[in-house]
Amino acid sequence: MTSWSPPDLGWSEDPIIRRMADELRSTDILNALNAGEAQHVATLCERRFLRPGEGLFTEGDQATHLYLVLRGRLNVLVRSPDGQANVVVGEVGAHSLLGEMAVLESVPRSASAVAIDSVELLQLPGEAFAQLVNAGHAAAFAILHDLQQTLTARMRSLDVRVDAVFEQSEPPPIQPTADPEPTLWHLIAQQS
Repeated sequence: MTSWSPPDLGWSEDPIIRRMADELRSTDILNALNAGEAQHVATLCERRFLRPGEGLFTEGDQATHLYLVLRGRLNVLVRSPDGQANVVVGEVGAHSLLGEMAVLESVPRSASAVAIDSVELLQLPGEAFAQLVNAGHAAAFAILHDLQQTLTARMRSLDVRVDAVFEQSEPPPIQPTADPEPTLWHLIAQQS
């Protein structure tokens, strides 16, 4: 895999691209990008706005984009086991990634996301992210690093909860899993 380097390390003449690049670099996730790297990613993104109560995506939807929240907060919800209600399982705020897991795995969304207040975000198509990964772009590694940290924190939290449940009862039997669907990693391998 060859490392990607931008052809021009200067700023775009387009003020919208410059602003988006500045916003990308203002986040903890992408603050290490140089001007050219941020500008390149900005050209791949589209800005989106949500009103309070407006949904970004729904559980079961096909994942096509990952999102970087610039301003505002969203609730992450899953359907209750009986399918009658949505249960809030988390909140995502400014400078957080959202929706990256389903894009990586090419599976339907495992949760819904609904704006709590006015939200501004950048959306990056899954195919564009796959190209960034395949090219060894610094933004891809930054996003993957953030995902690794998020998943590690979730696993640690889940371990604590599982331990508490098992202390109270017998563990449930482990069910075999079906063969997974093709993932982002398959897409990257096909591009190589």
